[in-house]
Amino acid sequence: MIPDEREWLVQERATRVERGSGESLDADATGTAYLLIARALREPIEVKLADDFAERVASLAASRSSELAVDSRIERYLLWVLGAVFAVAAVTVCVLYGQTWFGPTLDLIGPVTKPDLKWILALSACVGVSWLSDWMRNPAGHPAQTLA
Repeated sequence: MIPDEREWLVQERATRVERGSGESLDADATGTAYLLIARALREPIEVKLADDFAERVASLAASRSSELAVDSRIERYLLWVLGAVFAVAAVTVCVLYGQTWFGPTLDLIGPVTKPDLKWILALSACVGVSWLSDWMRNPAGHPAQTLA
């Protein structure tokens, strides 16, 4: 028998003895320890909360949410700065290296820039059906409410 399986069998026997099945438990230390655990688990745990417990938890949650609001403002500001830096870098790269890659890129996508009318109509139909299904789901114009 595998040691883990023996351990599991001792745990199960201690649980059955505690429930009053009439079985006898071996007098070893492991069985006695599991019997004490099973006995403790059968008794309800008495929890004494302070009278102002809900008030303290609410104030703690309010203080944490204000800290998060400050963090999100800082993160939002840093994201705007990062986006501006990225835009300046992209414009700089286009100005410095644009002549070497802009012409070949236009040659590469040249045939793609003349789409057929059927593809334009298919794209318009997809966008229209998507918009119509969203409008039918929320006719009042309210954003969709999702359960998170």
